[in-house]
Amino acid sequence: MKSWLSVLLIFSTYNLHVSAQNSVGDSTMVSLTIQLHTGRILPHSSSIAELTHERLWGVQSDISRMRLTQASWNTCNCYSHNGISISYFNFNNEQELGAAYSLAVFAEPELVHGRMNVGLRAGAGISYLTRVYDPVDNPRNLFFSNPWSGLLLMQISGRYHFDPQWVIRLAASYHHISNGGQKQPNKGMNFPALSLGVEHRSGYRPLLRRTKNISTDHAMHYYAGLSYNTRSVDESNFSSRSREMVIGIHAGFYRPIARMHGVGAGIELFHDNALKAQARQQSQSFDHRVASILVRHDFLFGRFDFSQALGFYLYKEYSTPDRVFQRYVLQYLLVKGLQIGFSLKAHLDTAEQMDIRIGVIF
Repeated sequence: MKSWLSVLLIFSTYNLHVSAQNSVGDSTMVSLTIQLHTGRILPHSSSIAELTHERLWGVQSDISRMRLTQASWNTCNCYSHNGISISYFNFNNEQELGAAYSLAVFAEPELVHGRMNVGLRAGAGISYLTRVYDPVDNPRNLFFSNPWSGLLLMQISGRYHFDPQWVIRLAASYHHISNGGQKQPNKGMNFPALSLGVEHRSGYRPLLRRTKNISTDHAMHYYAGLSYNTRSVDESNFSSRSREMVIGIHAGFYRPIARMHGVGAGIELFHDNALKAQARQQSQSFDHRVASILVRHDFLFGRFDFSQALGFYLYKEYSTPDRVFQRYVLQYLLVKGLQIGFSLKAHLDTAEQMDIRIGVIF
């Protein structure tokens, strides 16, 4: 989790630093937002269904920058908010589920402009959970076993400008909190929410209706990189502290096909030392290496790339419930050609691994 926090800090500080540098001589708006949420936990597994009946609530505050330059527009034929979000969600079950305090970075392009507009947000961060699994005091909370977990979110919002500097927001969002297999149990929590909020924009300037760049980049992009994670050796023993490294190599390509969308494919190879240790403990000989192919879709938000992929195992000797999996990746273009980010691998309703990754794109 220290690695996850380090990358998050790089995401946020570097992004705001770049925005501050680029704001010299540019038109830049800064937005402050507060939102109130209500939602419900999805009962994605029968083992946690009894804890999903109560409605949750939350409060969230954001700070973001929107650059109003032609160069910023050209990245996605739109203007985009890039910022930091702080939130508190109460799961309405103090004894077993408690609450989550979260910090996330996000990109939110405005897809429709005018007095009423629409924004689509992708974000990632960390959550601190006040109540986690305990075999004696809290045995039913199979959502979380680690107070520090990762957060992925998507949000679509509608805005109404009742004043040049003041905006009312109505939004629907989807949140996933999980430690990515760092510690068991780890069912993870998924919850959709509706929110109502108000936004204040300082340095307000009217959004210019720029011409869409019909020659948007449709060239093939190739990528390659490394990922790192650690995983519990004995996942059946929730108190086990024995962990081993999981190192991955990933490569592939994608091609932008429309405004903010791309499709592609890739391959990933993993050297899983936790599997190697399991085989040794069980006096078995299954291979600890895993190879997969993936088909992917990308949301491209300027420097941010949020991809969702469906993976198929080519080579795997350890047992999993399915032959396919999902891979969600949020990456940030730190400098030209160099990306950093996070990845979450899941088998349907169960998160298996979360990693940090670095890669090159060309």
